[in-house]
Parts: sequence; C-alpha cells; structure tokens
Amino acid sequence: MTGKSLKRFSFFILLSGILFLAGGCKSDKAPQGNQPTGFELAMTDKDTTTIVNLINHFFQCVESGNVTDAVAMLYMDNANDPNQEPELLDNEHIQRMTGMLKSLPIIDHRIEYIKFNETYSNEVKVSAIIAHAEGDMPEVKTVFYFKPYDYLGNWRLCVVDTNKGDERVIDNNQADSVAKKFEQDMQEKTK
Repeated sequence: MTGKSLKRFSFFILLSGILFLAGGCKSDKAPQGNQPTGFELAMTDKDTTTIVNLINHFFQCVESGNVTDAVAMLYMDNANDPNQEPELLDNEHIQRMTGMLKSLPIIDHRIEYIKFNETYSNEVKVSAIIAHAEGDMPEVKTVFYFKPYDYLGNWRLCVVDTNKGDERVIDNNQADSVAKKFEQDMQEKTK
C-alpha cells in the first residue's frame, strides 16, 4: 500500500467506527415516552380513576360558574425540589387563574389523555369545550395541561406553568398516539 492509500484506508476505518458507534448509541436510547418508568408500571386503575375524578370535579366547578372552588383545587409544585409537597396557588396565581377561567365560557370538557411518568412528572391533556360542533361550524375548544402530583399517596392537581420552566411529559409528535391508547384503555374499562 502506498502512503496515500494507507491514509484513505485509515480514514475509512475511522469513519466506519464513528458511524458504528453513533448508530449503536441511537439504537440503545429509546425515544422519550416509549419506555414506561417503574412509577408508571406501578400505577393502577385506582390512580387513573382518582385523576379522572379530580379533573372532572375541577371542570364541573368551572362549568357551573363556581370558579373559586375550582381554583382552590390547584397546586404548584416546588421547582427547586420536586420531592417537596406541592403548595396551594399564591394570590397572584389565584387571580390569574380565576380571571382566565371566568373569561372562558367553558360548557363541557373531555380528557384527551393521562400519561404517568414519575410522582412529580405526569401529564393530563384536557379539551375544554366552549361551543359544540353544529352544522358546518367545528367545535370551539381550548386545551389545558395539568400535572397531577402523587405526594405520599395523595394526588394533587398541579398546574403546568411554562413561565416557570415546566415542560410537558409528552412530545407533541407522540400526543396523538398517547390519546388513542388512553381512549382505547378507557373503552375497555367500560365494557
């Protein structure tokens, strides 16, 4: 082999090794949300039912005009230490949430999905219906994301505060498949 062909061969081997390692790393790492966590595997129908009841109670209060009781159900988690007990909303958050809920004429709601991940990192997507579909007019709705928090076996309904750096558990590109699975699971439970 000449010096030039030896350099090409060495470069080819090095490039092949890099591509092999990069490909190996990608195959070892599962996409977010596909592998259930230990916490998620430990969840039971009781946990799902508790979350559904919390969400339904919250929206029943809102839909009946009792926004104060709905807001009193909400908590904020401790961003600095997620293992600390969630706290009730402070006055500023209460005023913002109350004003927002009073400004939306919510008449119905639909839980799109519940995704369990960790005690402090779960997600519920809820469509709040402002007007039902009628004729050619599609349904008018807005979306709420909640972060149920399991603190010492008691579920608290925390709000997602993106201004505080909260991130969703589900990537947007996975939301439809999670919603379909949740709908199938709920249909099977009602049979």
